[in-house]
Amino acid sequence: MKSGDINKSFDFLLQQSLLLSLLQIPFCVVVGWIMGKPMDLNFQLFETATLFITVIVVAFFLQEGSSNYFKGLMLILCYVIVAASFFVHEDPPPEEKSLTP
Repeated sequence: MKSGDINKSFDFLLQQSLLLSLLQIPFCVVVGWIMGKPMDLNFQLFETATLFITVIVVAFFLQEGSSNYFKGLMLILCYVIVAASFFVHEDPPPEEKSLTP
């Protein structure tokens, strides 16, 4: 695989990630608002930490600029671990805010 092909695939991957984060997620929030479903971008600690860790993992994989089957397998295993952790994770119940002190 040529270096240019890897750069094109990384560019495509990063463009799709930006598209998801900047357009599709806010669009889903607006559609949920129109439908009357409570949807917001208030992420809990678990979601924020998972996002931070996955950004670091992908940055380490992208640093070298080359790929092989082992790196691909490691990324797939990371994806499976994140998916399984979200499957078993339970969010804490929302705190009720009272107007009286």
